[in-house]
Amino acid sequence: MESLEIISLALTTIIGLAVAGLYSQFIKFVKEQHSANKANMLACRSMQRDVLFRYFRIVVEQGVSITPEEFNHIKQCYTAYHKNGGNGSGTLMWKRIEENVKIDTGRN
Repeated sequence: MESLEIISLALTTIIGLAVAGLYSQFIKFVKEQHSANKANMLACRSMQRDVLFRYFRIVVEQGVSITPEEFNHIKQCYTAYHKNGGNGSGTLMWKRIEENVKIDTGRN
């Protein structure tokens, strides 16, 4: 009976170590995914801010009219930028774009 207890203890120890190892690998994987997701979110927000900045220069600084499609694109970029935690500078640019936009419908 004593040998059965030793085998049982050994198996319990081995299984416990295996579970601890798997848990450790899982935690490492989750942290790596979180880090990658954060990096992707920051990259997306940077690109969205770039779109806002480029159109700010076109619409506000240069006074150039844009198509309805372009305006829609800017609006979508601002919405995503804002949801991604963009700061107030993007909001200020968006408000200035909205105030100054001239939509070119192609009709003369």
